[in-house]
Amino acid sequence: MFTQFDSEFYSAIRGALLVVFLYHIIIYFQNKRKLYLYFSLYSLLLFVFFLKNLIIEDFSSGWASYINYPLQYLTFATYLAFSRELLQTNVFLVKWDKMLSLTITILLVLSITLIIITSLIGFKTQQTIFYFSIPLLIGFNVVSYIKFLKIEGSHVKLFVVFSTIFYILLLVTYAGFYFNNLRLFFNNINIDPMFFIFIGGTLKIVMIAAIIGFRIKELEDYRISSEIELTEQIAETSELKMTALQSQMNPHFLFNSLNSINNFIIKSQIEKASDYITKFSKLIREILKNSTKNTISLAEELSNLKIYVLLENIRIEGGFKYNVEIDSSINPEIIKVPPLFLQPYVENSIWHGLSHITGEKRIDLLISKSDNLIKFEIIDNGIGYAKAKEQAELKRDERVGFATKATDVRIRTLFKDANTVINIEDISSKNETGTKVTLMFPIVEIS
Repeated sequence: MFTQFDSEFYSAIRGALLVVFLYHIIIYFQNKRKLYLYFSLYSLLLFVFFLKNLIIEDFSSGWASYINYPLQYLTFATYLAFSRELLQTNVFLVKWDKMLSLTITILLVLSITLIIITSLIGFKTQQTIFYFSIPLLIGFNVVSYIKFLKIEGSHVKLFVVFSTIFYILLLVTYAGFYFNNLRLFFNNINIDPMFFIFIGGTLKIVMIAAIIGFRIKELEDYRISSEIELTEQIAETSELKMTALQSQMNPHFLFNSLNSINNFIIKSQIEKASDYITKFSKLIREILKNSTKNTISLAEELSNLKIYVLLENIRIEGGFKYNVEIDSSINPEIIKVPPLFLQPYVENSIWHGLSHITGEKRIDLLISKSDNLIKFEIIDNGIGYAKAKEQAELKRDERVGFATKATDVRIRTLFKDANTVINIEDISSKNETGTKVTLMFPIVEIS
């Protein structure tokens, strides 16, 4: 039974491998995950490897001499590729992952090289090279499995244990072909050396299928926990929204931000949505914290503005460059400014200036000092103030000037209209377009 490759035992194993290949290749075409592609290819190569003993009697001559050992190299390379995907070595073992990638490339090159050697020199040379490489491959496997054990998870230990069993049985098979005495012993007990690799291959396929099932469950649990966390964050943001609507924050920006979060969720970009919500929540908290204050430090204002710009950079197509230059004579930690007074002007620059142009988009914030006044210049390379105002009038968008007008009043009221300058200038020319907003008011330091 164990010497006849057309027996029910060997046929059942080959049939199972073919079914596993077909099942996982279908799954791959459905979700495009490389994990299923490599597993299906590995199952197919094992199937072909086990099938060759049924249809080929002599591997040392004819076309069979060209494919025997290259096929084994290809199988080993595919298994390494599958191992990388399954264990995510590119995340958990970055340096060793590069070694795995290099080894896969070497094995693929060796597969082609052995075919060329067989055609030019002969089968014996190919066989010698292959048997010489076996200890090297086994040694590489041992080191790899030790490295793999550094990755947390019971699936890793299961993978290492069953892979080790497979390679032990593989060595028994190779020894049975290489050592005549051992081959005679197997013949006496009616077992072909290939029996051991059939058993090892079967155990490995069962193990891999179990691990893939485990990983799918693990990923599903992670997805569910991420969605729960995201739902909690959305609920928290919704509560903040109700308070923020009564604060200094522009409700239009708030609505668009929540709409962006919703779009990320619809597109299943959970991590991106979570990151956006984290930044958004932080900005809202800072705004609410300062909602009862007339002034905050310039350092806090610039920090909050930076978070706001990061959020808008995610939303606007192609993003934009944001540059801040502060005169060396200015200490942002001790200068008092109205909270969130720059945001409405930056928002206008983004959505009524930069969003209407293609190519490089840029906003520069220049902060300088003039006698006892502090000067802020917000310069963008958008379509220009005149054109932006014209488009807003055509759309009858009353929200465009609301926030900036409210900020104008806040600044003038805070400084009692003394030495305050608020000017919006169209700096467009024949070759370029843009808008410059200038704000100036007295320097007030934190006592």
